[in-house]
Amino acid sequence: MAHLTAKKGDTIPLEIAMNRSTPGELPHSAPITAPVDLSGSVKIWFTAKRSFADADDDAVIRLGTVNTGLAGVTVTDALDGRARVVIPSEATDALEAGTVFLVYDVQLLELDGTLTTVDSGRLAIVDQVTAATT
Repeated sequence: MAHLTAKKGDTIPLEIAMNRSTPGELPHSAPITAPVDLSGSVKIWFTAKRSFADADDDAVIRLGTVNTGLAGVTVTDALDGRARVVIPSEATDALEAGTVFLVYDVQLLELDGTLTTVDSGRLAIVDQVTAATT
């Protein structure tokens, strides 16, 4: 679980590593972590809401790979399980003054139907000092 902070109105790039842990081969051995293969038509979503109870359609930020019908998430290295989420400035620009706390997660749907939450946490959107953008 990660806790992120970003400036309101900024373009926010996030690099996401998608790994899977499996039990070690020997009793009491450490788990083995390996990247998830993102080749093919995997679907990835990034969702940030004010509350866990909010519907996905009411999310403050809702992004995904193009095959989800959304945009903003791109696989950058399929074999190494890496993707990039880019939160556009417009997604946070109109939020109220002060710090806005959101909960977020990143979900992955693999070709075999496996659905995994690969990251989650809190996202704090804080005010900018400079308001000029042109």
